[in-house]
Amino acid sequence: MKKFILFLLCMLSFGFSQDKEVRSIDISLPLEEEESLTADILRVDIFVNARGNKEIEVVNMLGEVDKAIRSLGLDYSGGNYWVQKNCWWEEGKRKCKGYLGELRYSFLLQRASDQNKLLDLLDAFKEKFGETINYGVSKTVWMVSPKKAKGVEEELRLRLLNRARDFATKAGKNLGKECYIKSVSYDYISPIRGGMALMALKFSPQAPEPKMEETSISVKAVVGFVCR
Repeated sequence: MKKFILFLLCMLSFGFSQDKEVRSIDISLPLEEEESLTADILRVDIFVNARGNKEIEVVNMLGEVDKAIRSLGLDYSGGNYWVQKNCWWEEGKRKCKGYLGELRYSFLLQRASDQNKLLDLLDAFKEKFGETINYGVSKTVWMVSPKKAKGVEEELRLRLLNRARDFATKAGKNLGKECYIKSVSYDYISPIRGGMALMALKFSPQAPEPKMEETSISVKAVVGFVCR
């Protein structure tokens, strides 16, 4: 008799557990939060070309330009350079004359007017060295600084979690169950960048200022819920 009662209790417990498992519901929901913001950094890409009869002449010219640029105290990355023989093919033969060199920078400016400081400086070097040196602007574009983007991203993540929590509450009431957040898988989308390109400049410039257009940051996530 005791064995039968134990067997019956086990069966009831199994049935209750199985019924409870059947009645639990898993929900997967994609969510997205987006925020518009204004870019705060102007990226300006600049290159400087130099040529001379001797390698040391080219190195010294580029070094002088680099020293002057660094003295401006503007935020930049790069400063990479190369110097090589000036060679070409003519009638099946390789000919060389003098040397060529190049400097490249990517400046991150907080004020668009700061680019005029750069271009005026480079124009002064053109007057000093003449045709042996040249420069140009390959690209200008407004972008969101990493610090600003990170702050907005964190806010969007929290906003998305609040939406997920609200959904769990509403879903639970609709189903007559208790719903909980089980998992959150984030997917971050980078800011959209906008701006305008500039051609190479050869005269003392007053550089155009690209419009500071709005960009957007969005955070996506797939949120998993369990309702019992």
